[in-house]
Amino acid sequence: MGPLFKRYRNAVLNSGGNGYGAANLDWRNYGSPGNGSLAPAGTPPAIVAKLEKDITEVLKSPAVSQKLIDLGFDPIAGSGAALAAIVDRDLPVWRDVVQKSGAKVE
Repeated sequence: MGPLFKRYRNAVLNSGGNGYGAANLDWRNYGSPGNGSLAPAGTPPAIVAKLEKDITEVLKSPAVSQKLIDLGFDPIAGSGAALAAIVDRDLPVWRDVVQKSGAKVE
């Protein structure tokens, strides 16, 4: 779990969550804030597979991995399917947080 995420998680938990669903999440399932690479809908599977392979290779390189760690990230390479599952799991929670916060696009 990266240091930036630990500070964020602790801030949410210590605030009581202000009624947001985020305070009720099982935080052990959240290794770090998510960053992922997305391709446009309809991208050919062969292109998606190549991107996934190349991005994984870069993230696993010692120099890139160490730089990300130095910046406070916890680099983990995963599959597109894993990212899709995380988005599907988290989107309803964060939609609720935004709605309850009253945030508006300006």
